[in-house]
Amino acid sequence: MASANWPACIRTMRPLAPDAPTSYAPRERLGSAPLPPALAGPLSQPPRVFGVKIHCTTRAAHHTASALRDALASVGPEETAFYWRSPEGEMLVADRLLHSWEVGAGDRFARSQAALDEARAHFVEATEGSQARGLRLLGGLAFAPEVASEWSAFGAGRWLLFGRIRGITEGLAWEQELRLDGHPNASQSAAAAVLDAPPAPYAARLSAAVESCRRGELEKLVVASWTDAPLVAGVTPATVVTALDARFEACTTYALLTAGACFVGATPELLLATDGDGLRTVALAGSAPRGRDEAADALQMAALRRSEKDLREHCIVRDDIFVRLGPLATHITMGVAPAVWVLPNIFHLRTPISGLLQPGVTPLSVASALHPTPAVCGAPRAAAAARLATDEGGARGWYAGAVGWLAGSGDLELVVALRCALLRDGTARLFAGVGVVAASEVTAELAETESKLAAMRGALGLSEAH
Repeated sequence: MASANWPACIRTMRPLAPDAPTSYAPRERLGSAPLPPALAGPLSQPPRVFGVKIHCTTRAAHHTASALRDALASVGPEETAFYWRSPEGEMLVADRLLHSWEVGAGDRFARSQAALDEARAHFVEATEGSQARGLRLLGGLAFAPEVASEWSAFGAGRWLLFGRIRGITEGLAWEQELRLDGHPNASQSAAAAVLDAPPAPYAARLSAAVESCRRGELEKLVVASWTDAPLVAGVTPATVVTALDARFEACTTYALLTAGACFVGATPELLLATDGDGLRTVALAGSAPRGRDEAADALQMAALRRSEKDLREHCIVRDDIFVRLGPLATHITMGVAPAVWVLPNIFHLRTPISGLLQPGVTPLSVASALHPTPAVCGAPRAAAAARLATDEGGARGWYAGAVGWLAGSGDLELVVALRCALLRDGTARLFAGVGVVAASEVTAELAETESKLAAMRGALGLSEAH
């Protein structure tokens, strides 16, 4: 469509050339404020003493992708394991836990940086050349420092050092073995605060959020939903990741197994990935369910492209990311207008964003500035987060948190933990959420929620009735 017909929030973007990426000055938003100066520099925290060396050897291997998924089936109820598959083609499964850094209290990103610094100061890799994989801590952070009691096994943040990581990168299989030359000193504990506040029914919270946005109290609020269903016989973490990998190739599949529970999902949303001084993230907001056939799909996509409500929601997320990256990165580029991203169960408006880290800025500093984005929290951030703490308590747990890996090189890849479920005590708890703005209608938001829940329902073998 011609640019003159785009909604105002899209027309504010002024391309340097037709169809070229652009940098732009985002519109002023309700409650916008400069970032604290501290976020522009590296995160710091007094180091702890790990006390032992981490010895690592990496070698070529011959396992297949299906063998990596099947490896989850052998994880015992008291064991911890991690699974990861990115759309770029990397897969890994890790087990034989050596050490865990609990980072769930205080400044969780600063604690994460301290854990990484501590591990890499003691890391020794015997392998050289193309087989070397380096140090990698696996895990993540809950949405907020407070979690409900059902998330107690996961806490509000933990980074894990495993004794064995098996992976496939760019088609090459490899295996990494790590060992400690003694018993590490205990890391400083940072346990999560447990908050069990029973929330109001989902539809009521949606209605209240819409009214708050219409009164101007909030620009946007992301309301989370969760629903329980009995775990179907024969469904295991291995079968779930296999189903998710098969259907959602364009998403990142992840699973953390610990203390007999499993948090698993396939998310379309990247929080942050870095490679040297390069960074990339994505604005993902504005959605529509898939149609019944190609003709219905075409109508849904056309309606999403011109939806003032969805484009407005997308602009809120895009602008917030741009503002927060401002003091931390240079050469920030993004598309002129969002593209419609097609997934098997839903359409999303999506704008990839890239840039270069400012000198002295760590990737975890950037992740700290971005999380939680308005795509999973709301805007203004402080007001939205306070509202969610009151409305939802700690029920979200790791839903909409940050999951992924931290490398000894300083690079990281963190995704937003969406389209997920917590498997625990014979029950699957499925999570989904929707972004509410002043133009939202509750019935449409309920329909979008069902579209998002369908991703995990299928992988768990659940009928639509659940």
